[in-house]
Amino acid sequence: MKKTLLIIVALFFGTYLFADTWVDMTLDQAEKAVAHIKENPYIFDYCDCCDGESVSLVYVEEVYYFEVEEFSDVYQVQATGRIIHTFEFAVFDDEFAILDSFLPALPYGEEGGATDEFDDVLSANYTFVFKNYSEGDVNSASLASITGYDYDLTSCVPFMQYLYPDTEDYEVDEGYEEWYHKKTK
Repeated sequence: MKKTLLIIVALFFGTYLFADTWVDMTLDQAEKAVAHIKENPYIFDYCDCCDGESVSLVYVEEVYYFEVEEFSDVYQVQATGRIIHTFEFAVFDDEFAILDSFLPALPYGEEGGATDEFDDVLSANYTFVFKNYSEGDVNSASLASITGYDYDLTSCVPFMQYLYPDTEDYEVDEGYEEWYHKKTK
């Protein structure tokens, strides 16, 4: 009986200990995250410490927070939207470099166009949002740094700028282009 109880307790704690706690936030942090993303609906979803991973530029159509049922006063932020651009990256001498780019053949919404939908709980360390470090720049920062997460916020990749929309290298929708130019004024 003691062994069975010990195994059950070990399984419970083992599952909890290996959960991604970066998705868990206080009410204040969740409210800040939702407000920030509603004002700046273009986010990067990627692992900043993973070389050769893909980065998705996501347009968030809906964002909200909810209380986690199993724990009181623990909240998570859910976002739904569409992926408007995906590319692979690597880091060379602390510099972010795009290796390959994946563009939809046609714009989102047109017949045969992009249909990649995004529906995920946002992780404070793998979600990057707009942060204006200096006048005219359109840079990103981890959601953790925006919400005041109380952890070591060291990022593996230095902040990166949002994609400049007026180039032949990347095709983005008009909404992104308008948002980008508002942020650079």
